Amino acid sequence: MTTTGMLVIAPVVFGIGLTVFKVNRATVRQVLIPTRMQGRAAATLRVLSARLIPLGALVGGVVGNVFGMREILIVAAIGELAAARWLLCVPFDDVPM
Repeated sequence: MTTTGMLVIAPVVFGIGLTVFKVNRATVRQVLIPTRMQGRAAATLRVLSARLIPLGALVGGVVGNVFGMREILIVAAIGELAAARWLLCVPFDDVPM
């Protein structure tokens, strides 16, 4: 596949994955957290996420500058594949529904 093809396909695949992740995260949070704590849990998650984005960007920029973008992107892709594989292997029998 060409670089242009990858640049077109990658954001689409990432967007689909992100959507699935967010829906599943919200579902698990709503199942596991009592109803009276739902607002607090959602607000805490939003605040922590918003505060950690700049830190992640800074660390990612420094690491990318030190090791090179190609190597970091390869490591990131391997990490995402490993996370997906782990999720496929987790037994969901223990999750209360």
